Amino acid sequence: MNIKKLLHDKKLSVVLSIIFGLAVISLLYACNGDDCKNFVGPPKSTLNDIFKVNGKCVKYEEKSVKCDDNKKKLKLN
Repeated sequence: MNIKKLLHDKKLSVVLSIIFGLAVISLLYACNGDDCKNFVGPPKSTLNDIFKVNGKCVKYEEKSVKCDDNKKKLKLN
């Protein structure tokens, strides 16, 4: 089939428009920079439990530390 005929087909034009629109939207909503950081860790309720890491038993404990103003601050949800 001829390419010009394909481009003038109504159904194909709609499909191509939808695909192009989704591509543009995905570019606009793509995260960049600091917006994309995702911190994953154990739930706070299990921090006092004992975990096995590389064959060794580990217990995590909460500890308050002094903040360093020279370091970047990240907002955690």
